[in-house]
Amino acid sequence: MLDYTAKMREVIEDICRRHPAFRHIDVDRIIVCFSQTRRAGDHGTQASLMPLRFQAGARETTVDGVRWRMPQVVLDGTEMLYLLHLYLPRFCDRALEEKLTTLCHELYHVNPEFNGDLRRIPGQKWQHGGSRKQYDELMRRMAAKYLAGNPPKELLDFLALDFDGLRRKHGQISGLRMRRPRPIRVRTDQEAGPQDQ
Repeated sequence: MLDYTAKMREVIEDICRRHPAFRHIDVDRIIVCFSQTRRAGDHGTQASLMPLRFQAGARETTVDGVRWRMPQVVLDGTEMLYLLHLYLPRFCDRALEEKLTTLCHELYHVNPEFNGDLRRIPGQKWQHGGSRKQYDELMRRMAAKYLAGNPPKELLDFLALDFDGLRRKHGQISGLRMRRPRPIRVRTDQEAGPQDQ
């Protein structure tokens, strides 16, 4: 049996340790989990990063006059700030370099302040900047720089296999699964009934 998310956490820790663009990241406060997609293939989301706080690390925000709070997610006594989801088998069925590029893509979204918010690139398209093509090229260069640093071969060996190859070698693929937390509406004093007073 292969614990896929535990192995991916080791890779992410190594990327953050070796690559200067990611040294602000505390991997101990990121949940790495997976969801199984119904179909493999080249199209569709490979991975996603969910912030567990609002802009600038705020725990609450107001949208259209409604107040919302992000629920605290605590694992082993530590509050988590991000949720990194991998979508299998779609993620597995990419080439090694593409998998690392996808990881860099998601990790680069982590706010430089590591405050639970996403990185906000100046301009209207704040998630990827003015050009998605330039953003993707930057991520490819980051992944190539990581590989050029000669990370341990045994660390990345499993990433060279597609989903079927992993199952042939390890049998069952396991790992952490977790639903995406949803913001909770905060009741105001005006909304509270007499029984709440």
